[in-house]
Amino acid sequence: ALQDLSARTAGAIKGSPAERAGLVRNDIIEQVNDEVVKSRAHAYHLLFDAGYPEVTYIRDGGRRRVTLQKKPGCSSGLVFEYDASVEVISRVKKAMKKRGLQEVTVGCSVLAYECMRLLLEGVRGVTVRPVANRFFGGNIGCAGLLTFQDILSEIRPGEYMVVDGRFVDINREDLTGRTKPDCVRDRLILL
Repeated sequence: ALQDLSARTAGAIKGSPAERAGLVRNDIIEQVNDEVVKSRAHAYHLLFDAGYPEVTYIRDGGRRRVTLQKKPGCSSGLVFEYDASVEVISRVKKAMKKRGLQEVTVGCSVLAYECMRLLLEGVRGVTVRPVANRFFGGNIGCAGLLTFQDILSEIRPGEYMVVDGRFVDINREDLTGRTKPDCVRDRLILL
């Protein structure tokens, strides 16, 4: 499981702008066009959206800069392990404000727990709790395979829980075909 939000690269695709610029596995992307990078997902999106981005990175303890030769909306070719998008913060705050809530618990997969905890620490009224996948006997750690039953086993009486809604399909059903249970309909918030 990922233990921090540093934008450490997993590599660069052969022939890509990142590889041509000399970026390699384990480089840590600090800034893109002078914007401080907050996570791997944030770095990926900044790089994708930018045209000819100037990248500040760390390699072997030294800070370096390079400009990628790419157009906006095109891949940089850098590969990252997925962590957490900084947009989660605004989505959680928006859900709280919409419902007039002072406190919520963000439920996430076991694998995402540490990254989500780091991302959301300091956000007033928000705690993070890992949700184990019991449907597969606890052997699966990703959020996309959680079920409503997994979440029900973690939500406490009177608690409001926010979870990423990507585990449901277009019919709002989990992989077992179940929809959000009435007993937590108002207290379980899908982003």
